[in-house]
Amino acid sequence: MPPIYRMSLVYVPKVFTYWYDVRSGLKVCYKNCTSSYSVLLMTNCGRVGMHTYNWLDSYDLGIEVIDLQHKNLLAMINKLLVNQNESRGIMQRLINEVIAYAEYHFISEENLMVLSRYDGYEKHTNVHNMLLKQLKNQCSQFINNHCELKTVILFMANWLIEHIMAEENDRDFAKYLLASNEYRYLIKI
Repeated sequence: MPPIYRMSLVYVPKVFTYWYDVRSGLKVCYKNCTSSYSVLLMTNCGRVGMHTYNWLDSYDLGIEVIDLQHKNLLAMINKLLVNQNESRGIMQRLINEVIAYAEYHFISEENLMVLSRYDGYEKHTNVHNMLLKQLKNQCSQFINNHCELKTVILFMANWLIEHIMAEENDRDFAKYLLASNEYRYLIKI
């Protein structure tokens, strides 16, 4: 089974199986996909007063696979917005899909960091773990009726933008990878 950094990343994974590739030392994920999301980032989704988040060019890092995953995460958050009047069960399923995809995305980034021998790997992994914990906590609050869906969606959108834009997060890694001649092949996976 291929390492995650070689996979096509246009599908939202439903089931994950993790293992470690002994040769490369990378965490590997095989995804079993049952549905996909197209990245539709619009201003108004056709419902009166219903707006979704837009992808801005300033969010692009220049690393194709990571940018695509970020766009997929934003599309999933928009799907929550568009479907916010659905049943609580459906919303819980959609929220869990966002969490699963965030885990998948973090593993992808961490694999790229290992492959490129990025010095900030450990610090970045700790940030990923903290962000994932915050995301799971916020979603748990909704599932246990301690907050509204709008609060969760706003948190997710802010969480994603912070993850992308903060210098100590993805921006530093992108600068490192883009400046490297040795690892430039990882940019267009």
